Amino acid sequence: VRRKAKLDAGEDAILLFDHAGQLEFYLQGQKERNHIDEVTGDNGKNYVVLDRTTHLYLPARAKTHKNRAETLEGWRCLGDELQEELNRQKSTDITLVDLTEGQEAGLYVLEGIILGNYQFTKYFTNSKRKRSLEQYHLISRCIDEQVDHLNAALDGTLRARDLSNEPLSTLTAPRYAEIMKEWGSELGIKVTVLEKKQIESLKMGGLLAENRGSID
Repeated sequence: VRRKAKLDAGEDAILLFDHAGQLEFYLQGQKERNHIDEVTGDNGKNYVVLDRTTHLYLPARAKTHKNRAETLEGWRCLGDELQEELNRQKSTDITLVDLTEGQEAGLYVLEGIILGNYQFTKYFTNSKRKRSLEQYHLISRCIDEQVDHLNAALDGTLRARDLSNEPLSTLTAPRYAEIMKEWGSELGIKVTVLEKKQIESLKMGGLLAENRGSID
């Protein structure tokens, strides 16, 4: 996720709001805002698609619940809904504009968008199976540390998903060790790989017993 200061002309955007008045800068028409307010009420839709010919606007309401955990998960689920819509519309680049009062919802909605948009494409031979959405931007008053935390959490989750999706024939123990060393070098972390004799000398019996079920 990259931050930006303003929307570019012709750019697809999610306009995340608590109440329709927050949309006025981007949607000047009162009737349009009233319509969005009505259809995204408590029991209504979560978002509306506005086709501006050159770009899309998706006003989306960040609904809250009494339970904070439920609220956060609701925002993530909203993100998942939005990424499905954006891929149907063949969007490649999306900017989320967080207009909410707390300036927190946008981070969780983006988390839902990115995790929902995940695909393990390494072995795809048909490019049509790949989703269109690739780039994510954020316009928000949240602090940089919050965005850094989101990016770190997403990076770790997506790396773990890639590993879990690798077939056993390719993700052998030696290959896994190589990947850990590559990631360590990339992230500035020292990685030490222990061979069997070193593991035995350290008397890691549990690890050796577990490894008996492996072909490596």
